[in-house]
Amino acid sequence: MAVDDVIHQILPLLPTKSAVRMSCLSKQWQAVWFSLSILDFDEGDPAHDSDNKLEKLQHTNFINILDRYCRNAKNKKLLEKFRLRMTTFSIVRDSVVVNKCLSFAVGRSLKELDISLRPKHRPFLCCLSLQTLLDAKSLTTLSLEFVRIKVDDNTSYYLETLPSLKSLSLKSVQLISEALSLLVSGCPSIEYLSLCSCTF
Repeated sequence: MAVDDVIHQILPLLPTKSAVRMSCLSKQWQAVWFSLSILDFDEGDPAHDSDNKLEKLQHTNFINILDRYCRNAKNKKLLEKFRLRMTTFSIVRDSVVVNKCLSFAVGRSLKELDISLRPKHRPFLCCLSLQTLLDAKSLTTLSLEFVRIKVDDNTSYYLETLPSLKSLSLKSVQLISEALSLLVSGCPSIEYLSLCSCTF
């Protein structure tokens, strides 16, 4: 069995964070993880220490992994699922990196999007662009938690905004009613809708 074949079999079995770390070993490993069809970035529970240094370091390392993905991933291969879980979202740098990752994922004909960005300090939630979500025409499942959906001035409105969407779940999401109506009314294939603790 060739080395490339072994790498292709090992990397999909690893958590995404571990796959990114392994990609530092060689260019061969790097090329493989960029082409994975399922990406699951999970920050994990925050470290608990008295002076908060360990928690900050853990979070900084996680953001650096996301940023590295955004800067280096150029693959346009189909992305089945993109999951991002953060337990200590901070408004300053994190928002830029998260939105870059989201834009890239949407550009890979994304099928499932699952984002949960628990804020470190309430009520500061990450702002996601409604236009970016509406551009994800291939989405079948959309699950958002602890985010704010903003409507840009240049948001384009279509009769069928998300024609393939079957499942929509919003939990602790801030949005204007116009954003919700655009999301729901443009989904002719929707089968499941869940709204929990959302504010308008």
